[in-house]
Amino acid sequence: MKTSKYTVLFHLVGCISFLLLPLIFFPHPSKTSEILSNPPTQRDFISQLLLIAFFYFNYFYLIPSFYFNRKYVIFYLIIFLSLLTIVLLPSLLTHHMPFTRPRMPFPGEDRGPQPNDFNRLPQPPQFRDDFPFFAEASHMIFLFFVVFFFSLALKTNNRLQKVQQEKTDAELIYLRSQINPHFLFNTLNLIYSLTIKKTEQASEAVVKLANMMRYVLYDSDKHYVLLQQEINYIKNYIELQQTRFENAVEVLFNISGQIKADKKIAPLIFIPFVENAFKYGVNAEQNSTIKIHIDVEDETVGLFVYNRKVNNAIINKDESGVGIANTKNRLHLLYPGKHELKIENNDTDFSVYLKLYLHD
Repeated sequence: MKTSKYTVLFHLVGCISFLLLPLIFFPHPSKTSEILSNPPTQRDFISQLLLIAFFYFNYFYLIPSFYFNRKYVIFYLIIFLSLLTIVLLPSLLTHHMPFTRPRMPFPGEDRGPQPNDFNRLPQPPQFRDDFPFFAEASHMIFLFFVVFFFSLALKTNNRLQKVQQEKTDAELIYLRSQINPHFLFNTLNLIYSLTIKKTEQASEAVVKLANMMRYVLYDSDKHYVLLQQEINYIKNYIELQQTRFENAVEVLFNISGQIKADKKIAPLIFIPFVENAFKYGVNAEQNSTIKIHIDVEDETVGLFVYNRKVNNAIINKDESGVGIANTKNRLHLLYPGKHELKIENNDTDFSVYLKLYLHD
């Protein structure tokens, strides 16, 4: 709503400024009372109105209907007719016809007796202005092409931005579709293990899992969600994993800073790194340690995840899983120039540090 109000205000100010151009740059009567009754002023004012109408006509109709559809002949024919209309119609309406200016006599032509001819000194030859109309209309032709090329450039740029946004949205939908099956696969394994063990924590785990599923199904399709929702999702996930692995892994999880109620973040942007730690950092036969720290500041949030690799999870240094690869792509789309990602991957340890700028 704010954007649309600012856009309307911008167009309104631009149109008023454009209408004032004749009063600023072209000569007119010095008395204010004579300005509106002056034919050249009336002509220029009508021309400015027609140029504004042409701008929106070209921007909203001609360019989308003909130029983008490659109907160039019709497009430029209408442009030419519009040019003639804007140049000629104001003069016809105001009866200010520059091409009917009184003709100046040729040098040497008999002008009849003139007062004070006997005192007139010989004058150098004067050249007659054969094309006064083009001399007076040249500034209007110039303004027409300025308006034409400005509207064309603006519409083309908006179209490129729209295409890029549609491409970005399509990529984000695809990446989120990759995250959800990955999440479901891991959580179904968790439910299965809890059911087999028949623990008393099964009912509590189902409630947490239901909250997580609700978040994934109903909130993850948004571009941004509340930071508190994302952190609650991570908390539930860690608690479910601790229930699943019991004493097989030591999880050190803490949050520092104050979580503001209005701060937002891209959904499911942290969880792939947390899932990766449990996937490659847990082995019942080894001492497994996972460290997860979330640091919240006024305008940023940072995530640090560390896990020691176990024997059944030694992977190549360049391998980080489908979830992390998708998250990298989402970061480039959603946080261009507004995120910092550091991944350290060696034979024994894996750590991630991600810092994001929060949205209001």
